[in-house]
Amino acid sequence: MQNPPLEPSEILVGVKRSKVEWDMHKYHIQSVEELVEKYKREGIPEHDSGKVSVENILESHERQKEFREVLVRDGIKRENILWAEDITRQMVSSRKAVMSGGGDWAVEIVSHKLDDKTLLIPVNSDYQSSVGANTYYDIRNIQEALRKMKTGEYWVEDWIRLEVEKNGRKLQSATTTVFIGEKIRDDMSKQFVELKGITEKTTCSGMIIATPAGTTGWYGSVYYFHHHKSGAIPKIEQYARFIMTEPYPAGRVYQLAEGELRKGEEMIFTSLNDNVGEISIDSIVHYPFNRGTVAKVRISDTNLKVIRANV
Repeated sequence: MQNPPLEPSEILVGVKRSKVEWDMHKYHIQSVEELVEKYKREGIPEHDSGKVSVENILESHERQKEFREVLVRDGIKRENILWAEDITRQMVSSRKAVMSGGGDWAVEIVSHKLDDKTLLIPVNSDYQSSVGANTYYDIRNIQEALRKMKTGEYWVEDWIRLEVEKNGRKLQSATTTVFIGEKIRDDMSKQFVELKGITEKTTCSGMIIATPAGTTGWYGSVYYFHHHKSGAIPKIEQYARFIMTEPYPAGRVYQLAEGELRKGEEMIFTSLNDNVGEISIDSIVHYPFNRGTVAKVRISDTNLKVIRANV
């Protein structure tokens, strides 16, 4: 399990903005006090005290700020802590490791900038308000994890990614989920789907293809609805799963309604969508998938390298 020592000062960190920070950025507001006044003055429904507590939002904001201070106290350079969306491939190209600080969104957006050499440290910056299914660390154990990384007491997991092509052009690889179908959910998704010698014309609300890391997300919700049990698989498995959402008409049995995608296999989609078809990568990057477009999905040759410490 011994690996090269990893100094905290060498780690680049991409953190997700808190809800307070997102809203201050969105509304061009300079202080938390101004933001709270805006919530109250405009009666923004999502901040109705009967639904969402402003106090809870502020408490989460403070917890996330405290998490960043813990990192600094443990040797992370303050100047190395950036907003997750500002991390670039050029920034990470010379780094041994990059930390994502947030929930699963932070894992996804930071991982999009990583090759198969830079290591990812997935951390939940507020475990009390975020599920963070793809994070291994939070404020309770990150200090011990950093200590072990500094002495090389960690191992590296290989998480598969999904490689996607559109009309022969490679798109952004997916860390967790590829969705192919109509972007607007009340439009019917129609497409030919091909896999392992089977070709079907499908009518549904779209197809989800998930890596093991993605089986706890959107895929998992659809799977549970159909089977009343978890569809999650260990993150280190080397195959993907797919599932059709809301197949139509009710009762029709599709051969490719759900299944597994293995290395060396390829799913091919030919769009018959009439409105706004899309290829969605981790619900972050979106590409048009209109009628006649061909998409191919396969297991990538390059894995995401994730640091695991026994904490």
